[in-house]
Amino acid sequence: MTKIGRNDPCPCGSNKKYKKCCLNKKMEIPDHKLQELALEAMWKNNFFDKHGLYVGRQPITTLQTVWKSRVRGVGNRVYRRPPNETFHQFLGFYLSETLGHEWLAQEMQKPVGQGHLVATWVNETHELMNAQSEQMPELPVKSVLMSGNSKALHSLAYDLYSIRLSGEKILPTMVNRIKNIDQFQGARYEVAVAAIAIRAGFNINWIKEKGAHCEFVGQHRTTGDKAVFETKSHHREGVLGIKGEFNSENAKIKITDHVREARSQSKKDIPLIVFDDLNLPITGPAPLSEKRWFNDMDRQLRTYGFLEPGTKNSFGNDNMAMLCVTNFSWHHHKEHLDLPNEVLTYFQQGSPYSLKLETIQHLEGAAKQYGFVTPYLEEIEEAVKAGLVTHSL
Repeated sequence: MTKIGRNDPCPCGSNKKYKKCCLNKKMEIPDHKLQELALEAMWKNNFFDKHGLYVGRQPITTLQTVWKSRVRGVGNRVYRRPPNETFHQFLGFYLSETLGHEWLAQEMQKPVGQGHLVATWVNETHELMNAQSEQMPELPVKSVLMSGNSKALHSLAYDLYSIRLSGEKILPTMVNRIKNIDQFQGARYEVAVAAIAIRAGFNINWIKEKGAHCEFVGQHRTTGDKAVFETKSHHREGVLGIKGEFNSENAKIKITDHVREARSQSKKDIPLIVFDDLNLPITGPAPLSEKRWFNDMDRQLRTYGFLEPGTKNSFGNDNMAMLCVTNFSWHHHKEHLDLPNEVLTYFQQGSPYSLKLETIQHLEGAAKQYGFVTPYLEEIEEAVKAGLVTHSL
């Protein structure tokens, strides 16, 4: 495998040379400093517990230190980072480390169309940053407008970060599947749904059994609801590493096939939550009745007893508790579209397998907020400036 040269661009996305960025980032921190960091993190977590600034909060582990650097804790790792590094820049570094700095650098150096899709997204994001920096050289902090691919990139990075931040490990098999372009789409959506569940208040555990099975088991920290999660996504020619050319007119909806497969793979003694992504171009704010994909899907689902989205449904004598249909498809668009996420939920009530309404609302809310990255430290600093708290970092 090609190694990164000391003078090569750092694959973390900082636009610095490798030797001046991530070459020797491993560090040992004295115990008394770790205790100080833990106290800072405790204060931040207590603040968010009290004020509830956002749903599905995860522990705050970003600290400004006496070293005049920014220390970020993720899982059991502590990273010392540049003081002016933004949260999005750190996500770029974290994605690179998770997948492997050398692997990503090698993929980025391949000719256009031959490297991994993630590497293509990274290169495109770098080009956007450089182009906009040249247009606004006088600004010390750059505000970069995202493309569809750069938003897809940051969403993946934020998902991996959220899972590790929750205390759950990223399985090596999952990393390998992400790096394998033939398995990328399925693995990428599993990671997305796991992150959504975590932000919605679930503790998760990956299912490691052999053969056909669901992705993970989750238990909601507030309601106590326990469920097994299964993810499905529609493969489209010419999209997300699939060979061929995309044709929206020929794009079929296979929602009932996916529901049938999910039911066959789940254990029957626990509620089943199914997430299914349509992988179609975003259709904007038009009414559902005017969207062809919705009419196709609605016609299929009614044969299964699914009624209107957002209402209780009768799924028969079945453990299926909830179906969440998403369309997280910024990768279809050259420019990022500032539109609400397309998310529809169907859920069952009055059954031994029904979820509490609070659980459903948290999952639906986290899905609708998917792709919006929360800059934790900046939120706290704004709260301090607003006089909500007197503690200063």
